Amino acid sequence: MQLFLQHKPYRVLTLSILLGIFGTTLFDLVSVLYAATFPNPELAVGLASLITSLPYVFDFIVGYVSDRASNSFKAMKLVRWLQMSLYVFFGVLTLLKPTWWVFVLVLAINFMSDIIGNYTAYLNLSLNRRVVAEENFSLAISFRKGMSNIVTLAGKSVGVMLIALLAHNYFLFALINVLVFLASYLVLRRGQKLFDYLNEPVPESKEQQAESLKALICQFVKDTITNFTFLKSQSSIFNLVMIYSSMNLLSSAMTTLLMIYLLSVK
Repeated sequence: MQLFLQHKPYRVLTLSILLGIFGTTLFDLVSVLYAATFPNPELAVGLASLITSLPYVFDFIVGYVSDRASNSFKAMKLVRWLQMSLYVFFGVLTLLKPTWWVFVLVLAINFMSDIIGNYTAYLNLSLNRRVVAEENFSLAISFRKGMSNIVTLAGKSVGVMLIALLAHNYFLFALINVLVFLASYLVLRRGQKLFDYLNEPVPESKEQQAESLKALICQFVKDTITNFTFLKSQSSIFNLVMIYSSMNLLSSAMTTLLMIYLLSVK
């Protein structure tokens, strides 16, 4: 807590990411609740819950790409605008008749929202590593992780109460979510000068961008194979990773099945 209060760049990054986590949690919740309004709600809720969990499969790819961002702080601000645009689009969709085409678009927004949220988290982590002293880094990440868990739990509770107070008006809920991400953006905007010295974008030609993308894909495949080979050679760590992954998979499945069961109860 002392680091949070005294370290301005760390405070800016932490406040911004916590607001983002709060907004993403609200959207994940409301997307599942909104799915229950479609024909065949059991199937719709099951698909919505699956989409909410699916982005974690691509987490390592997102982390790899974020590590190669030329201007992490600028990227975070742009992502906030993209997220606000997605939630405005979602709000407009809720005004339309609930058809399966609308539902597919909602699923796409949900998937993109979670992928972008994970991308922002990795950008935030990269910036934290650069602004926080090495001896304080573990403390900084532990505090952020703990606060993230609290915000996630609070977001679910607030989301349920909010959608009830709004009488299931998903359009107004989407606008409130937009305001949450606008607040996150404004936190970054206000603290921008604290990070100007970190990122200096290097302009690239179209040919250089194409070569960079090709090199990025090749390097990603190479690093993935190398890391997996190393992980497999460490049997104890590999087994632990497999157990942890299986537990997360089962946990996600249980949550989805519980929601489908509750919907089927008359």
